Formats: sequence, C-alpha cells, structure tokens
Amino acid sequence: MTRTVRAKITVLCILTLGVTILLLGVAVELVGRKSLTNLIDSELRQRVGQILVWHRQMEAKFARSGGPSGPQGPPPNFKPPRFDPLRTIGPRVFGKVEGFSERPRFPGQGPSDPAYDPDALARAWTEQEVISTVQVEGESVRVISKADGPPGRASIVVQVPYPLGDFARAAQNVQQTLLVVVPIALLATGLASTLLVRRLLAPVREIVERTAAIGAPNLDERLPVIGEDEFSDLSVTINGMLGRLKDSFQTQEEALARLERILEQHRRFTADASHELRTPLSVIKANAAVLQAHSRHASEVPHLEAIDDATDRMAELVQGLMLLARTEAGIHESRQGPCDLVEVARNSVERLGPTTSDRIEIVADRPIVVHGARDMLERAIGNLLDNSLRHSGADLCKIEVRQEAGRALVVISDRGVGIAPEHVPHLFDRFYRVDGSRASDTGGTGLGLAIVKSIVEAHGGQVEVRSELGVGSTFTISIPAEESTDPSGLLQV
Repeated sequence: MTRTVRAKITVLCILTLGVTILLLGVAVELVGRKSLTNLIDSELRQRVGQILVWHRQMEAKFARSGGPSGPQGPPPNFKPPRFDPLRTIGPRVFGKVEGFSERPRFPGQGPSDPAYDPDALARAWTEQEVISTVQVEGESVRVISKADGPPGRASIVVQVPYPLGDFARAAQNVQQTLLVVVPIALLATGLASTLLVRRLLAPVREIVERTAAIGAPNLDERLPVIGEDEFSDLSVTINGMLGRLKDSFQTQEEALARLERILEQHRRFTADASHELRTPLSVIKANAAVLQAHSRHASEVPHLEAIDDATDRMAELVQGLMLLARTEAGIHESRQGPCDLVEVARNSVERLGPTTSDRIEIVADRPIVVHGARDMLERAIGNLLDNSLRHSGADLCKIEVRQEAGRALVVISDRGVGIAPEHVPHLFDRFYRVDGSRASDTGGTGLGLAIVKSIVEAHGGQVEVRSELGVGSTFTISIPAEESTDPSGLLQV
C-alpha cells in the first residue's frame, strides 16, 4: 500500500496514463476497423459498378456482332480489365438461365467456380446488394454481391471479393506495437512523474523538516515563505500557528510559575504551621496529664481524658501534615541503604501489636533487597495494613513480597467489603474518606494513604489499588530493585 503523497501521485499518473492508452487503443481499434471497413466497402461498390458497366458493354457488343445472346463466352481477343487487381480470386458473375439455374457468366471464369458466399448470392437476387465476410482459402475476404437490375428482375449477380489479410496483419501490428509501447510509456511516465512530483513536493519536505525542528525552546523561529502558491499559504498558516502556540505556551508557563509559587507557599505554610502546633499541643497534653493526676473531683476526670484523647488525635494529624508537607517540599532527610522488604514487612506487622499481627499472613520465599529508607517503608506498609484491617471488615489480611522484572512488589490483599469504583481514583487524596465520617474510630486522620503514596513515589515507585465490592481489595507497592547511586547515603524525599 502506498503511504506517501509522492507515491500516490506517481501511481495515479501511471494508472491514468495506462487507462487512457487502453481506451485510446480500443477506440483506435474500433474506429479504425470501422473506417477501413467503410473504405473497403466503398472500393467494392466502385469495382462492382465498373464490372456491371463492362458487362453491359460486352452484351451490347455481342448483340452487334451477331453472337449468342449474352456474354456466354469471351471474344477471341478478350483480356481481363486492368482495373481489377485481384488475380487469384477475381470477380464472378452469375446469371439465371435454363430455368433460373445459376451458372458462371464472367469471362475467364470456369463453369465449376462456386460463389464466394452462396447465401449472399441467393439474397442478392431479391435484396440487390449484400456485403458479407467469408473465409476463402483460409483467409478472411470481404465480398459484395450485387444484382444488375431491380430486385426480382435482375439477369445477373456479380460477386467481387476483397482479401482482408493485409487489414488483419495491420491490426495485429498495431496491437503488437501497443503491447511494446504501453509498458515503455508507463515506465517513462512513472520515472518522469516521480522526478516531477519530488521536485514539486520539495517545499513540503522542507516545511516538514523545519516544523519538526521547532519546539518549545525555539518557538520564535518561523518558516520561510517563498512564492505565492499553496505551499506559501501553508507556511504562512504554520507561522501563524507557531505564533499562537508561543503565546499560549508563554501564558501556560506564567500560570504554572504562579501555581508553583502558590503550592510552595502552601507547603511551607503547612510545614511551619504543623511545626508550630506541636509545642502548644505538647503543653496541652502535659497540663491535661497533671490535672488528671491531681484532680480532686471525679466528675473532672472524663473531661480531662477527652482533652487528652483529642490532643493525641491532633498530634497525630499534625505529624501527618508535617510529613506530607516536608516530603513535598523536599526538605526531609532519612537515612537510606540496602534493606530487605520481607524484614520491613515483618517489622510493620509487629508495630501493629500482637492482637492485630495475628490477623496478618506474610508470604515470601526469599529476601527481596531494595535501596531505600527502612523507617519510611515500614510506615507506608504499616499504613496500608492498618487501612485494610480497619476498613475492610475482613478477619485476615495477607501481605506478599516478591520480585518481578527487576521491581520489588509488596502486595497487601484482603477479602473484605471492597471499595466502590467511584471512590478508587480518590483513595490517595489527602483527607478523602469513603464513608464521609470524621470519627476517629472509623476514619482516622484521612492522611494515611496520601502518606503511603508520597513515600512510595519518593522511592521512585508507584502504588496501585484494585477493589471489587463484596470481593475485597488489593494494594500493590512497586519499587525499583536496582541499587541507588546517591553517594551521600541519604534519600531525599
């Protein structure tokens, strides 16, 4: 299949020329055959007219000389007429005598010479003139059969032949010439159209190459406008588009710069505010503990315990915000090095406590070593385990550690209630809750999965989730297994 415009135009030119030559050849064949046939018929009519005139003259001559009625035989000094070029198959004259039987009547014609076309001879007595094509001695012959006299009262019928061998050979020569000329013409047309199209489309290739070389860094460049044809219009159009792209790109860059400044201010504000909140929270918790220890009224204890619990939840929220803010700001440093993900998974399970760890099954057949921050990876896996056990409603959670295609995978799955499809794309958004609840016993801080995503991406990995209602959920952490080349030994996240 032709794909380039140059190839398509070349093929189109060749096909057009081929069809044109074919139609022209057919037209020449048909028109030429018809014209030659008309010329031959005209020649035959002229000859038969001359023979009829000669025949009448001979009859008058015989009548004046007292010979037999009609040209039954030639005079002693008779010679065939010079106008008749047919020496091998000449004209033949047939008359109706002796009960209207047909017999030869032409001088030099033997009594046994048959008619060239008996059917045409029989029809000529009533139709006066019949032209037909027959085979004589293996060659096509055009024959005119004409009666001398009105239809039904003619005394003789003359048949004059015209061999078509030369005509057939000429037609064959034309066909052979076409068979030789057509391929040569098509080849020449293909070469000429290829060169011509290549020359005509050279500006297009230049436009393509120059346009392909223009990118975001050099949007100021413009295509040259040469001439006043369609290609120059294309260059003008592309230049206008490049100008609009430059304006749009510049506007986008300015908007992104403003957004980046806003996000940077937001991250700084969150980090600074979280840091500043830790001190008053610590003071509140310490004073609540002192008041609990020295309280003289039992009615005050529930209120002090509520203050202490709220302070713990607030401290947890502040700690999560600080981790997210500092991670996004790139100012948190954690010691990195080779660590076994299987061991990291076991430590994450142990941190959840003996009651919770009994509900978790670890599947790993060998150590899977990666380079990363052990404490951060433990926190990410722990958050996923806590989320799965707290919200899935499943009694058992499985964590599988394996390696595939150079990547370390941590797969945490449960057979719980599952997550509705509309919630899955937003699970890793901060403060997003599937049930919309803000209660601490069901919703936590809403930052757990956002922290997981931040830690995993800081290690150059991805975290994905697949879930189906009534079947369960599967969270997969994928981290590169190759060694880190950071000479400082610090993982910047």
